[in-house]
Amino acid sequence: MFHGPYLTRVMLGNPPQSFDVLIDTGSSLPWIGCDTARLPTRVFYPSPSTSVLGCSDQRCQSLENARNAQCNTSNNRCAYDLGYGNGDGATASSAVGYYISDLVHLNGPSTPARIVFGASMMDDEDSTDGLFSKQFSTRRIHVQLLRKV
Repeated sequence: MFHGPYLTRVMLGNPPQSFDVLIDTGSSLPWIGCDTARLPTRVFYPSPSTSVLGCSDQRCQSLENARNAQCNTSNNRCAYDLGYGNGDGATASSAVGYYISDLVHLNGPSTPARIVFGASMMDDEDSTDGLFSKQFSTRRIHVQLLRKV
């Protein structure tokens, strides 16, 4: 039986950029690496369809209420700093960045949907381009997509 990581390819932005992301069942935040220091893994570059969530954005305020965001008043960005456990209660890795909204392409470039995810400026994942969460929450990709139907 396989017990390794599960990866999938996603396309984000317009024009679409391709990423291999880890599917994690316990995480609360989908994120993509956005810092060029992460090379050689792929890095998300903001596109014309990208919007940064500012402090006054209602989505940032609801994330703050859930204790998953904080307003960075120096640059008016809705920020996050999350630690991930390894199953024994210890923090195994972390991701730090800010929230953005952009398009995810599910069945090729003709069917994009707008989602909110993290733009990670610092993370401990060096073998993947990012992480998409499956745990139930309003930030999870599948919950955001169900609202589009």
